[in-house]
Amino acid sequence: MKQKTRPQLMGIAVLLVLLFMLSPAFPAAAAGGVGKKAENPETWPAGLRLLSGPNGGQWYFLGDAIAEAFTKHLLPTVSRIGGGVANIASVGGKTADVGFTLNCFLGASASGEEEYKSIKLENTAVLADIYPQVMYFLVRKDFADAHGIKDLDGLVALKAPVNFASLHPGTASEFLLSMILKYGYGTDVEKLGSENGWNVVYGNYAEIADDIADGALDCFAYSAGVDVPLIHAIEGTTDVLILPMRKEVLSTLAGKFKTVVHVIEAGQYKNVSDPVETLGDYTCLITRADLPDDLVYGMANALWEDRAVITRTVADYGRLDQKTAVPDGLATHPGALRFWKELAEKD
Repeated sequence: MKQKTRPQLMGIAVLLVLLFMLSPAFPAAAAGGVGKKAENPETWPAGLRLLSGPNGGQWYFLGDAIAEAFTKHLLPTVSRIGGGVANIASVGGKTADVGFTLNCFLGASASGEEEYKSIKLENTAVLADIYPQVMYFLVRKDFADAHGIKDLDGLVALKAPVNFASLHPGTASEFLLSMILKYGYGTDVEKLGSENGWNVVYGNYAEIADDIADGALDCFAYSAGVDVPLIHAIEGTTDVLILPMRKEVLSTLAGKFKTVVHVIEAGQYKNVSDPVETLGDYTCLITRADLPDDLVYGMANALWEDRAVITRTVADYGRLDQKTAVPDGLATHPGALRFWKELAEKD
């Protein structure tokens, strides 16, 4: 039997794709209702590009689940790795259509601080606030006990070698860490290295968790949701503490960047026997402001209609609520605003 050439195979592949797109089963052409066919589908893009977060984190896994929901209800959607700050530039620059970020990044852009003027919000709008975001300073208990560390103040003041890790620059975790150190403690990772003897490294969730467990790292600072599987996994092999932050520091950051105080309740994690106050924020999805209103309305609908399925991927997604989906003081896309308003009125 004669083997087909590469051009022949490519031609067959293109034909199959075209037949699929023209079929009634293709998501963008399905009939009827919100999240199905729009009145003016010619104004829609051919597909959606979603940016999640670093490999192994909650945004990473949510990205795939939400992409499936958008594909099911709307348009073919692909999810790829991103970062909280970088996603804003990508969505605004039209190299992505949807992305995860934090409310505080949007607040930082409006804070007037010179270093945050590079965060451009042009052509970006909120699709939904999804769930509360929490800053964790996770320290090995043996290290904390050896140095008498009970809170973040004690850690920052420590002038001794500290093997300290966060996620890569451009991520939400690294941004929040820098913000906390500068505006809460008047320092940064470079000074902690040169003046206090710290060794600061950046990595991804999985490798840092392994290094905490085997003693190669003393502290891991990162931002995640309210109920973090990674922390439960670390606690299965290693005794750790979550360090509280001082009220005055939390108040300063709230006034400047619109963050909030989050209380980790006793029993939330094995190591938390008393409530722990730390920095709180919201994970949100932003989208291109120039996307059609009916498409973005459908995107919000898909987030809501498939919430049970998506929550099975990341439990924190179950905190999505029409009463908190629209943030105060931040631009929300008109299509999303209409959906969340209509949903709230049905309650």
